[in-house]
Amino acid sequence: MKDPLEVKKRKCDYFIPRKQSHSDIKISDHAVEQYVARFNHKGNGNGNAPVRKILKSVLDNGEVVKERDGNNKVLAYNGVYCIVKNGVLATVYLEKMYRDRCEKIEERWEDNGGE
Repeated sequence: MKDPLEVKKRKCDYFIPRKQSHSDIKISDHAVEQYVARFNHKGNGNGNAPVRKILKSVLDNGEVVKERDGNNKVLAYNGVYCIVKNGVLATVYLEKMYRDRCEKIEERWEDNGGE
């Protein structure tokens, strides 16, 4: 029998990578205001905490639609499109609004070097 300390460990061939987390992205007040305005969300009298939770779930569960680099990307989930600029959730669009502004977002990334 081999000594367990001498046996080389193999990398698992069936490793399933974890989903990329976007928990380090901060949510701006502007994004919360835009969500309330565009989705007619009342906030349930608890301020904007429920809206921030909704936006956090979009960041956690959404898929990356466009990405320039790690800090500038567009995430989408259930018809909500989140525009992340410099690691901050800058604004929120409905699907139709995003489709109309898609090219402008890319132009701004090119003009400002990602900002």
